Amino acid sequence: MREFGYKIIPDNAYLRAKDGAGINYGFWIQQKGKEYYFKTGTKFELYSELFFGELAKLLNMPSVSYDLAKYKDLKGVISKSFNPNKRKVLNAFDLLENYLTFMKENIDIFSESPWISNIYNLENLWWAISYYYKNHPKKKEIVKRLMNQLTKQFMLQLLTFNSDLNYGNVLLITGKSPYLAPSFDYGRCNLVEFTSVDHTYNLISNHSIIAKGPQRNIQIIQEFFNMSDESHIREFAKYLNILIQIDFKEIIRKIELITQYTVSDDIKEYLIGDYQEKLIQIQKILFENQEYQRIKKIV
Repeated sequence: MREFGYKIIPDNAYLRAKDGAGINYGFWIQQKGKEYYFKTGTKFELYSELFFGELAKLLNMPSVSYDLAKYKDLKGVISKSFNPNKRKVLNAFDLLENYLTFMKENIDIFSESPWISNIYNLENLWWAISYYYKNHPKKKEIVKRLMNQLTKQFMLQLLTFNSDLNYGNVLLITGKSPYLAPSFDYGRCNLVEFTSVDHTYNLISNHSIIAKGPQRNIQIIQEFFNMSDESHIREFAKYLNILIQIDFKEIIRKIELITQYTVSDDIKEYLIGDYQEKLIQIQKILFENQEYQRIKKIV
């Protein structure tokens, strides 16, 4: 049963509160023996969860699926648990803090190292994952797989202009075959102004993979290309090409089929707006990248 597009959740579906803090209120519910996470937000944030979640799936990237839902008087979205077997979960903060403790205890020159000034970056997370699995017989294989997953998630955040991929949203599901949780939390995508700046490059600032403020995108994308190897640049170019060719109105129509409700014009503008223009600007940066030009010549 739905009401204005929102699936009605029974009052007795409440299961437990969420672990940890967050901007939006959320909790776990249970339906037909399966657990779902319910979280609130503005109508724009809620539709953004659906829109960019569908877009991620078009790129064949692991992503949670969202649906509009209403619990009592609360409007939100629900998504199925990506850890049904209740494995131990570590977020990137946990991994980095664990590695930071090791660094402080074992490296005399640590206090003089530039590492301490910005621990939140992809390179340090790589070392942190390596340290966590230091005694695992398949360490090399595991770390490579996890960092490839993380790099794809980072590409997705760049391509969707997500201003909220913080390290609390990078989750490691541990166990015999560890994996990163699929991408989630798209409520603040396509919000970023696209401007060039002269700031010092910082891949992660203020606990966010994409630093807060309108200055972030062009420089971060340029630096990402400069630090990436050939395979990552090829992969990024592939995703970008797919996005540029997508008719975003088709995603809107799919959302309307899912929710059985018409998406209002103001929400459409919020979701799509100048998104296509931003993607074309990223494409321009890509074409100007020397490594990409070298790859094209080889091809």
